[in-house]
Amino acid sequence: TEHKMVRTEQNVSLLDGYREHHGAAEPYLFTSESVGEEHPDKICDQLRADILDAQLKQDPCSKV
Repeated sequence: TEHKMVRTEQNVSLLDGYREHHGAAEPYLFTSESVGEEHPDKICDQLRADILDAQLKQDPCSKV
């Protein structure tokens, strides 16, 4: 599957930083990785978000 990078202020800044370090004429390869909905990483991310939301609901100043 081919993915196209959406141009945003943040990633333009990151790419500009790369160009400053490596030179504008040097080619670069941009890669990204994604996992399916049932992948353990996705499940862990959802659990983490749910725990954080529950803590902040009980105490908006809580630190997790």
